[in-house]
Amino acid sequence: MQKLIEAWSGESVVTRYDHAAQTWMFIAIHDTTLGAAMGGCRMKVYGGPEEALHDAMRLAEGMTYASGGSSTRSRGRTPAAPISALRPRTWR
Repeated sequence: MQKLIEAWSGESVVTRYDHAAQTWMFIAIHDTTLGAAMGGCRMKVYGGPEEALHDAMRLAEGMTYASGGSSTRSRGRTPAAPISALRPRTWR
């Protein structure tokens, strides 16, 4: 994960691991030059934490460009709460 973060052009990445849920959580902030970050949240099963981190960074960067043409003063931020592939759950 360190190499992914070091190679990324974004501003910040927050990583957490929840022992009770046995899952990783990531918040990627790409650009706050024009103001507070904006974005969304994604919960899905990833192949591993690196894949989830890469997705959060990709989505945050996409939000930077998507909001760049709008009148909002917010830029890219996307939390990703990956569901552990090691403990898949059945959703009803």
